[in-house]
Amino acid sequence: MDLYEGVTDLVEIIRILHGSKKYDELIRYSAPPETVDVFYGMLNESQRKAMADIAVEAMRTGDKSLAGEIGEALATLTDFSLDQMLEASLDLWHLWFIRRFGGISKCLTASGF
Repeated sequence: MDLYEGVTDLVEIIRILHGSKKYDELIRYSAPPETVDVFYGMLNESQRKAMADIAVEAMRTGDKSLAGEIGEALATLTDFSLDQMLEASLDLWHLWFIRRFGGISKCLTASGF
């Protein structure tokens, strides 16, 4: 099964790549057309922001895995600032994200404390 067939939006391709796939021994998933580092390297600033928005929404819905994967990719594969995600994690009391990707002092400063 090719989850990427017909998908041209880079953000959507990355979302599919990060998404969990239902295991079924009868389904064989096609490999993505490129690696995650190539896809993140192709993102422009607005697409990076869209990925950060997806991570924040994942935090809100409790999907720590997706939020963490996106945060890690943005932190290691781009020069995008994680401030938006760090502020959201502080607002939502998701301290796991702050411990993983930033410092509490940076988050408190950004939030005006």
